[in-house]
Amino acid sequence: MLFGPMFYRRIRKLRNWQQQIFATALAQRMLPNYTAFMGDACGEGTRLLGETLEQLWLYASGISDVPDWRPVRRSLHALLLPEEQGDQFGVRASNEAVKCVLAAVGSVLEHTGNESSEASELSVSTVIASQAASLGREMAEEEILENEAVQGELDFQMELVRRLSGHRSPEFIRSIRTLAANEGYSNIGIPAGEGD
Repeated sequence: MLFGPMFYRRIRKLRNWQQQIFATALAQRMLPNYTAFMGDACGEGTRLLGETLEQLWLYASGISDVPDWRPVRRSLHALLLPEEQGDQFGVRASNEAVKCVLAAVGSVLEHTGNESSEASELSVSTVIASQAASLGREMAEEEILENEAVQGELDFQMELVRRLSGHRSPEFIRSIRTLAANEGYSNIGIPAGEGD
């Protein structure tokens, strides 16, 4: 566990709407990973992920009623690829982006209380795997702890949790969306729109 136990306790205790926004923000930040690694084959998947995230933001804002998420969830599951298919890291990063959207949808559908922890672990895992892929080897635990990109991910998530203590309003949701946009880059540094 890269975060201390207090962080995990804190995100598990987030209210339902806060967990949904936490997972949605991390999923939004991971979306460029799917688009970049799926290349030409990702058009329909990128559209579905983008539309799902938009609906999640609208739902979080109280602007839209709850759509029927079950068919959406089935469609999202269909985007997951076998891990052994194609570029191993690319498939993993793409799948983790889809799984993060699924965690956000799950926070609306059944809210088990684990969705924020799941989204957190998926995002951190993608960053660690990206750093290991760039090195061409697994990283030792102390390397992971000292890695600048990993530390940036941890800082981002702590800031996101800190901001979730705010009062839910359209302005609040916009500020979280802006934070999630990460100045146009994914959690592993891929520019939004790459691969489109």
